[in-house]
Amino acid sequence: MLTLAIIFIVISTLLLVIGLRGRVAAHGRFCGACRFDLQGIELPPEGAPCPECGCPVGPKRTIRPIRREKRRGVIVIASVLFVIGAGLTTLHVTGNTASMFAVMPDRVVLAASGRGFDEAIDELIARLGASEQPPAWVWDEAIQSALAHQLDTSQEWNPRWGEVISLAIQNIKLTEDQLAAFVRNGSNIKMWLRERIRVGDPYVSYWCQENSGRTSALTRADTGFMLSISNSSSGVTFEGQQHQNAQTRGGMMGSAFVIPRAGSFGSSATGSGVMIPAEVRDRLEPGDTFELWMDVQLTLTSRTDDTTIEAEPIRFTQTVTVVGADEQIVRVVDDPPAAKRTRENMSIEPIVLRNVQADGSSGMREFASTAVHFTAKPMAVSGTLYLRRHTGGELFEAATVSSQAQPVDMTQTPIPQIRHSHQITIQIDTEDRERIEAFKRVTSDGVVDVFFRTDPAIAESNAKINEVVDLELMFVGVPVFEQGDERYQPVPGSDEMRTPASEYVED
Repeated sequence: MLTLAIIFIVISTLLLVIGLRGRVAAHGRFCGACRFDLQGIELPPEGAPCPECGCPVGPKRTIRPIRREKRRGVIVIASVLFVIGAGLTTLHVTGNTASMFAVMPDRVVLAASGRGFDEAIDELIARLGASEQPPAWVWDEAIQSALAHQLDTSQEWNPRWGEVISLAIQNIKLTEDQLAAFVRNGSNIKMWLRERIRVGDPYVSYWCQENSGRTSALTRADTGFMLSISNSSSGVTFEGQQHQNAQTRGGMMGSAFVIPRAGSFGSSATGSGVMIPAEVRDRLEPGDTFELWMDVQLTLTSRTDDTTIEAEPIRFTQTVTVVGADEQIVRVVDDPPAAKRTRENMSIEPIVLRNVQADGSSGMREFASTAVHFTAKPMAVSGTLYLRRHTGGELFEAATVSSQAQPVDMTQTPIPQIRHSHQITIQIDTEDRERIEAFKRVTSDGVVDVFFRTDPAIAESNAKINEVVDLELMFVGVPVFEQGDERYQPVPGSDEMRTPASEYVED
């Protein structure tokens, strides 16, 4: 509102200057003081008094070649605009801008809203949410303005427009195409595709991340739809020919489609791989490159009826290079300061045993669980966890860890800390009696030592990780509890009973 007031005042000032300067009414000779027409009057060289006002005329600058008349109409307009500008300034200073828009007609409110005046959009929201609904054309123009604002990424997202869309969804005013456009343009989807694969690899790994982007509103609202993000199609272009994939390896995430409240942040991520068509994979050799493409489909499914809305797919592409079978895809970086900082900010929860006793079922089962916590992670971490009896003995390969880097600004005081936990399950095939017995032996004392050793191959399935820190460490004396043991009742966010990491020491 203050911006509009300044515009009115500036325009009125310019018009006032133009109006007071006036227009050219005549050309000739005129008294510089009173503008009396001196045409036809002979003046001596030394000058003479003006017949009208008596001021001397004749010397330099006492005679004007033109006569101007004030533009009274322009002065009146300038005065009116100045009064409006001053009034708007007063409304802004006193905080009564909203009351002004409250008495404005719908078209004025819509016009001011489209120009970004928050008070006007607030009034528009109030009218859209009132028990007495506004005309259909008001809904149509409000929705169009909201979608246009969402599409204009040069402007910071204003959650007031998200509130307009939220009300439109609740009142069933959006068409399916408009809802699909809101989802597609508002979802911030980032895709990382692996740039290098080994010869013979069957797929290219990816990592897909989605956050709420330009969809937040003033209040949180459930839309009544489920939102799924899937790989609708994929393929490669090799030697000038396109080969579409008959199968996409994994790749779907879904959740309730909720319009988040401004300031909150919703995010989800998934990783998997895009299959390489067999007719291409069999021809690839080290040094070859091909273009990979993948279409990501956003689909809304109603939770109350059979309505399904599909947004236009988003295509991602990546040039992929084929390397030798023995080449590393993820690089191990020897960075002692990063390794030390990671180790000093890692801890592990007690190991909780689950379903250790076989019940006759077959297949992979969860025998135990724990979690590794990080409060600093300057580089990505990738490796294997091993368990060993606290008194020494055999190592049991328990699980893998692959976690992306979360660097922070080290120049800040104090240095910021992250809070990230990596959930770990220890799964064993119930038919693998040898591993089951080894697990029982390692955990039989109720306390274990846990070792971590870097293995870059584990991170290859996460396309967002291209390098990991060279790291070896151990957690000494980690408690082991049966599920439901009263001695261990974990509290979310609590550091109680966590075992800190220490430097790896060879026995």
